[in-house]
Amino acid sequence: LEMRSAKDSTARKISNTILAYSAGLGLVLAIGLCGAVGLPPHLIPFTFTQDGVIVAALLPVIPLIIISQPINAIVFVADGIVQGSKDFLFQAQSMLLSAIFASVSFISLQNIQFSEDSTTLLFLRSTTNDLLDYNAIGDTITRPDLVLFHVWISLMILQIVRGGTSLWRIQSNRSPLNTSIN
Repeated sequence: LEMRSAKDSTARKISNTILAYSAGLGLVLAIGLCGAVGLPPHLIPFTFTQDGVIVAALLPVIPLIIISQPINAIVFVADGIVQGSKDFLFQAQSMLLSAIFASVSFISLQNIQFSEDSTTLLFLRSTTNDLLDYNAIGDTITRPDLVLFHVWISLMILQIVRGGTSLWRIQSNRSPLNTSIN
């Protein structure tokens, strides 16, 4: 069903219903991932590698991955709605704006100088130390890799801006969903 071929109210109702389902599915996935994090021996990171250094670098970003699941679910559905309404120019402009925000955030985060007792470093160390038994894998890490953490924060910013612009477009009076072809 092409979204623009449906009547205005029908297209909007369908879009809102699918967005609600995606938010619910994203929450279920996030809750499931929260449960998987607590399973010994840390199911999520060890699913991909047994290398302790890689696992230690991955552990601080797991909360960001979990938090991003509902955001991503909504964004991907909103993208589909925008594409279904053939609003490709808006989607390209939205992606450009989102990429600018994400790039600026990444560059800014990379240029922040953290002292050894900074809250960010202490949080990342405590997350890594709490979730990883170094003696079991024989590796230690003294300073979490902030680059990977900054990449994930920037990816979340990219998705938040994409989702915000797409949701704004879908709900606005200028939305292609308001233009019926019938």
